[in-house]
Amino acid sequence: MLDGTGTEGAGPGTVEGGVTSVQPYVHWAPRNGLTVWGMGGAGSGTLTVSDVFGTVETPVALRMAAGGGRQSLTAGHDLALKADAFHATLSSEAQTGLPAASGTATRVRTLLEKTAQWSLSDAAALLPSVEAGGRWDGGSDVTGPDGGPRP
Repeated sequence: MLDGTGTEGAGPGTVEGGVTSVQPYVHWAPRNGLTVWGMGGAGSGTLTVSDVFGTVETPVALRMAAGGGRQSLTAGHDLALKADAFHATLSSEAQTGLPAASGTATRVRTLLEKTAQWSLSDAAALLPSVEAGGRWDGGSDVTGPDGGPRP
């Protein structure tokens, strides 16, 4: 927040907020051994910032999209290739004493999954699995009114 003289960094304070969103999910198995899924949505809420100079409340908006799939590589479905990705953006509006801000998060993963099935009895089984793969994380730091990182 800004103090009465326009100086940033007023000191310790609190930040509280909440977002209500709708994010529909779809899961589809177009053929044996292949499943794909997707989800996307948006939401809105408020962010409240308080410090020694007062309290400011601002609207926030959330946008998100994600998707992925799993393809069995063997007839017994015990070896599969999986991939997924998501991108989310959270932004706030400018208010007196509080500049607008936004930040993004992105992730892309691909992995190999190995599963097994061990029968314990006629009615019970153990299904262990292990995954190994790579992941890329990206996004932007929170940015302020000049497009650069906020202090």
